[in-house]
Amino acid sequence: MAGEPIKILTDKEVIAAIPQLIKEADEFFTLVSPSTSFEGSWLADITTATQRGIEVCVVYNPYNFEEAPKNQHLNRLPEKVERYGVEFLHAKIYLTDKSVIVTSMNYTSSSNRNREIAVRFDRKLTQQAYEEVRGYVDELLGRIPDRNRSENVQRLERTQGHCIRCGKAVDYDLKKPFCLTCYRPAFKRKPYPEQNYCHNCRKERKTTFNEPRCTECREQERSISS
Repeated sequence: MAGEPIKILTDKEVIAAIPQLIKEADEFFTLVSPSTSFEGSWLADITTATQRGIEVCVVYNPYNFEEAPKNQHLNRLPEKVERYGVEFLHAKIYLTDKSVIVTSMNYTSSSNRNREIAVRFDRKLTQQAYEEVRGYVDELLGRIPDRNRSENVQRLERTQGHCIRCGKAVDYDLKKPFCLTCYRPAFKRKPYPEQNYCHNCRKERKTTFNEPRCTECREQERSISS
């Protein structure tokens, strides 16, 4: 890539360029992909980035087709990864503090067999093009209500929840606050003493199916809404 302000990538070149882009990041990596698949190397690359202190943000389309669910593995991401659902999202962008790739490729393992094309911009050599793409990504995030740092954290916690019996990471759903292992129909009828995790923050608290959040999280939710 050295000396090339713009590079056209196709097929397997795109697949190889994404992990390299992540490895070269010094500050942040923002992934914009309607469909995602966080497993194998697709998850490992992001996990390694967070371990290096890279700020990772995942922007995805929250809509799921019943016959072909998307974004099933968001709960596998490290907790420090910020997650944003943007309706009608169809763009695929891979952005770091050094460069950006605009492509047809979703961040999914099935992309290995797809015909893809991409354009990569180096920030130093194509400052204007890079900033235009970065501005568009900021606009995507700006469409989400209440976008400031403290409320972003709350939005992240509401995307990933925790089983109120064992604390395991699950999708945030106040109507389904258990993991598949812990769920029993009888738990809907009365509280159990071992249900001791907050569905939101995972602190050890006395929670129930009817109220899976701790007092602190409920009060914080009310303060944000007001």
